[in-house]
Amino acid sequence: MGWGPEGVVLGDRDGVAVVPASGNGRRPLIEASDEWRAITSVVFLPGGDLLFLATTSADEVRLYVHAAGVSTLLRTLPVTGSFPRIFYAGGNWLALDSGSRGGDRGLWAVPFDAAARRSEGDPISVIPGAGSPTVSQEGALLYADYEIFQSEYELVWVNRSGEVQGIVRASSDKRPGGTPVISPDGERVAVLVVDPDVADSEELLVYEFAAPGAPVRLYAGADLESIAGWFPDSQHVVVSLTTDSGDLRIVGLPLAGGDQPLDIAVARAVRTPRRGIAAGSRPQVSPGGERLSYIDAAGAAQEIAISPAGALSDPQPISTGGLVEEVNPVLSPDGRLAALRSSAGSASSLTLTRLPGGLSTFPLGDNARSPRWAAGGRELFFHQQVSATESAVMLVGIDPEAGRPTGAPSALFSTTVGPGQFLLSSFDVAPDGQRFLMTLLRQPPTRHVLIEDFDAWVDARIR
Repeated sequence: MGWGPEGVVLGDRDGVAVVPASGNGRRPLIEASDEWRAITSVVFLPGGDLLFLATTSADEVRLYVHAAGVSTLLRTLPVTGSFPRIFYAGGNWLALDSGSRGGDRGLWAVPFDAAARRSEGDPISVIPGAGSPTVSQEGALLYADYEIFQSEYELVWVNRSGEVQGIVRASSDKRPGGTPVISPDGERVAVLVVDPDVADSEELLVYEFAAPGAPVRLYAGADLESIAGWFPDSQHVVVSLTTDSGDLRIVGLPLAGGDQPLDIAVARAVRTPRRGIAAGSRPQVSPGGERLSYIDAAGAAQEIAISPAGALSDPQPISTGGLVEEVNPVLSPDGRLAALRSSAGSASSLTLTRLPGGLSTFPLGDNARSPRWAAGGRELFFHQQVSATESAVMLVGIDPEAGRPTGAPSALFSTTVGPGQFLLSSFDVAPDGQRFLMTLLRQPPTRHVLIEDFDAWVDARIR
């Protein structure tokens, strides 16, 4: 998208068109071509000619000039970046944004002869880490310096007042990729981590709280989907693995590395169009490891009891009275209650239902997720988005004998810790119910950098 003398210039799969400032009509400038798949950025040259970037079916990025009704290929750009935007301020250089593809983020300078409508010479990476650039008509460049200021994701203890008590896992290239799950004995935590810049980098790490240092890497592989919980003995981590058939294989991974994984069940992977496997359909183990719940291949909720010695019962169907289909119930430790999260678009609601049959249900909140039971089953915690800018960890008391809440949910603490510091929605509760293990996002203020004359600045760099 760009601005032209007549209005907004739009580039897409159909070509390039001008939408007048009045918003009425759309005048085509460049028709679609078999050479390219879509136009991603358009700029005007002095005299009214156009420069535009187009991607081909082979994912090449090409630079074209459009003059006198004809589009001419100037060059094919290097594959280092996706190059979604181009800028020109009347000098001898084009500025290209390489997008936000992890370590490839940055700004490139491409030589350009405006009079001859030519671009010869190698593109130059001039500002690695630069993001969100913009160039004025006078040639000033403003960009955000993402190379220096990177977000940090720390795994931390948080008390019931929302105060950070200590760091369990410092920030690193591997970021937490799901809910941290505390063992029933409270001595260790299992956490899934991923490197956002490296494909298939999923790892399952186990940290000992009493022995800080390097964690145990229990599993690594692209099939690692989520952590369901622990066995009651705190010596086996239950995870779900994706399979070639598209289902989830539920296995128990022993901390003793020489033992083989224990196959438990096969679960159905309920998928959403854009987010992959729906969080509400993932297998879950209750806090003490007493019972595992999951959605089977036929789409029915099932429960497997786990004895203190690790013996597994046969699967038993969980009847919620049809309250929510294809959503995994998050079971209380005694199995008599279930927290159910249902989603509709971007919104979600959380209810408490009595088992079996779901005859009594209690709404707990909208825009709510991540229900977590306290070990005794008398408290249920969850995360709730209160407004566009505010969210909180909520608490509702539970009467297990009556099978109902003791009152309305109340906010324990806000997940905004300080300027640019946020506690993410995935969390687990310590066995005593007094502390939470959460991911803290530390996002320092972004530094913006102004270069008053981009052309002169590039010339000075290459001398």
